[in-house]
Amino acid sequence: MSDGFTLTLDDRQVQAALTALAGRLDHLRPALEDIGRALQNHTEDAFAAEASPFGGSWPDLSPVTKARRAKLGKWPGPMLQMSAGRLAASIFYDATDERVVLGAPKVYAATHQFGRPDNRMYNTPRGNPAPIPPRPFLPVNAAGELPPAVQSEILSLLADYLARA
Repeated sequence: MSDGFTLTLDDRQVQAALTALAGRLDHLRPALEDIGRALQNHTEDAFAAEASPFGGSWPDLSPVTKARRAKLGKWPGPMLQMSAGRLAASIFYDATDERVVLGAPKVYAATHQFGRPDNRMYNTPRGNPAPIPPRPFLPVNAAGELPPAVQSEILSLLADYLARA
């Protein structure tokens, strides 16, 4: 006779939870939609605050730009929104089961996000230097990094999504 014993674990609930979790991992679109909306909201906040999602206000417009906008009746006014906010209004996200894309389809979007130090003034005989400083509006930098607050929000969204499995 043995002093040992056998214990049989009824793990049906654990198995069901793992199966549900695995199913959610195959269908991430709802979570990625939430992340896309969050990224778009942070972008809209940057335009409203005229500040980088990483912190710090955007550099002021140059006196030349302010004067040109004033002649058009568009100064004072919000930065990067001279054309009825077309850049801000163009921000979009697209989510699938595998990824979320945040973008701005305007040809000048990258110039404003990253700056353009080699910019030249148009309509001047020699194309005088007129560098454009970066005014980041997307909550991601050139290295693909997110601001800490945005990263925390995304991780929280994912944790909530997985907790509902």
